[in-house]
Amino acid sequence: MLEENPCNSKAAYNLALSFQMSGKLEDAEKNYRKLYAQSKDVHALINLIALLRKKGELKEAESLLKRGRNDHPEESFLPYLAGRFAVDRYRTSRKEEELHKAIAAFKDSIALNPEKAEPYYRLALIYRGIKKEELAFQYALKAFKLHSLLGFQGKTWPEDFNKHQYDHNLLRYLMLLADIEEKSGRTIDAAKHLEQAIAQNIPLKEIEQVYDPQHRSILLRIGKLYYTLKRYRTALRYFEANRKFSPNNRKNEALLKASYQMLLNDPESRENRLQEKRLKALVE
Repeated sequence: MLEENPCNSKAAYNLALSFQMSGKLEDAEKNYRKLYAQSKDVHALINLIALLRKKGELKEAESLLKRGRNDHPEESFLPYLAGRFAVDRYRTSRKEEELHKAIAAFKDSIALNPEKAEPYYRLALIYRGIKKEELAFQYALKAFKLHSLLGFQGKTWPEDFNKHQYDHNLLRYLMLLADIEEKSGRTIDAAKHLEQAIAQNIPLKEIEQVYDPQHRSILLRIGKLYYTLKRYRTALRYFEANRKFSPNNRKNEALLKASYQMLLNDPESRENRLQEKRLKALVE
């Protein structure tokens, strides 16, 4: 029996996972089912539930999830999944009770494992959606801090650590945090966190896929934040950088020229003459 031989159980799980990674989802599902029936492997159950959710077989997926929470009350990822299902139901029904279920499930997940960032992130999304900005900020900040701590532990990363996924999640947490900060008046914090996002040595296009699927420029957004703060020289640097990636962006050009003009109007500027020449060349 698999439960009597952990090596066999691990091999069976790896086989199912290899089917899943190669896109052979029916084979993966079959092997996850067999493995869980024989050994109660919780990771097999989690992956099986995820596969069924992806296929749209929600009734069976939720039935297995309920069974799993009874069989494995210590597993924090199962209430996290329950929260995701509740959010899915809310999106189709718009029933407020589903949001309450989602919040409770994510908090259950945190109670079982407070060191995982994702449930905090999901709570931040919910609270932002229902206009509870301070709670959204607190949970988004917690998600970011927990994930950053994992980054500081880089020397102890396991061999199977997925750095690409780590970077992707870091961007998600930073972008949400900056969005909440901007809307709540924490403008400088928003700018600093967006700057941190572009300092991760990740291609700009990949960052913008996370930030905005419509490819609106993160550089333009940072520039606008500094423009709002009246830090025109810093804003100008971002507008000029964005021009290289998006030379025909009218909003960028308008703000770039406005930043020059604000510097020209600054009586304390020591570079008025130089700025005037650059502005003249820009508008001609």
